[in-house]
Amino acid sequence: MPANFMIALTVFLGSFLLFAVQPMMGRMLLPSFGGSAAVWTVCLAAYQILLLVGYGYAHGLARWPLARQRCLHRRLLLLALFWMCGLLAARAWLMPRVGNTSVPLVEVLACVVLGVGLPYVLLAAGSSLLQAWLARTGSGRSVYGLYAISNLGSLLGLFSYPLLVEPRVSLTWQWAGWTVGLAGYAILVFLVGHHLDGETVLPSDNPLVRPTDRAADFPAALSRNWLWLALPACSSFLLVAVTNHLSLDVEPVPLMWVFLLGAFLLSYTVGFAGWAHRVLPLWVCLAAAALGVPVWHGIKADRGGVFLVEMLCSGGLLFLVCVFLHSWLYRIRPPTDRLTAYYLGIALGGAAGGSAASLLSPVLFR
Repeated sequence: MPANFMIALTVFLGSFLLFAVQPMMGRMLLPSFGGSAAVWTVCLAAYQILLLVGYGYAHGLARWPLARQRCLHRRLLLLALFWMCGLLAARAWLMPRVGNTSVPLVEVLACVVLGVGLPYVLLAAGSSLLQAWLARTGSGRSVYGLYAISNLGSLLGLFSYPLLVEPRVSLTWQWAGWTVGLAGYAILVFLVGHHLDGETVLPSDNPLVRPTDRAADFPAALSRNWLWLALPACSSFLLVAVTNHLSLDVEPVPLMWVFLLGAFLLSYTVGFAGWAHRVLPLWVCLAAAALGVPVWHGIKADRGGVFLVEMLCSGGLLFLVCVFLHSWLYRIRPPTDRLTAYYLGIALGGAAGGSAASLLSPVLFR
């Protein structure tokens, strides 16, 4: 298997599994807790925490020598795989005992963290870790483009569960299939590490590590580290704001959030594809056009077609603005010796923006 394809496949599979397990875990817990919508809310909050832990783990681990990084990461992947096999075997015994406490929301959080916490953190860390390992080989291959592949895997993982897996596969076989996928991912990580072990390893401060992904053409004044947090915070805030607008002001539709989140993930794929940052003004113009269509339609259209137009225009606005923000984020990417700090900033910014929209906005605004 060619090295570039193997690395891209590993990143893709890890992100696919990361987003596939989210609805699967919620689906498993819903019957035990009465089908409450709060189960989804707590699950999403837990995933956000675990995602930050994963990026923090990758950032901390990247400071170690490469041999120690790979050794620890491989052992933790094996531990996560054995843990999931044990949970799969004990699932029939565990599930009747879930949902019997007086603090169900805390129990949901504990189920998520104890059930899939370790594999989730390792999968979340996988993309940035593999990019950091590849950057240290001095091979001249671009690494930031792998983030586009990662978000494409997340997008397909998100849509495959409600559309293909959940209606056709029993929950037991869903978990068995996911565990097999985790085993395949662990094997790929072993193979990638073995392949990269045979390449020349450069110190992280070696100038040969840096030129491939340095964006020297962007004004230095706009390349400050705070933008690594601010830009993803704005896009995450917009995602929650558009979702709330369509749910509260227009019409609540089941699984609508899946399509909006899909547009959000796709914007990362386009933004990090390597070409979108060259046409930043274009995305602003297109977003302004998408914003103007609902206003015009609201004057002329009858009430029956409002939702479809609002959905398309709001989703288009979300996608175009996020492509602008994420293309800008790609354009100010740092040299690869700061890669893990960059992705940690993106995760922190996304968490801050989503929390501000979900928790602060209802308090501050009518």
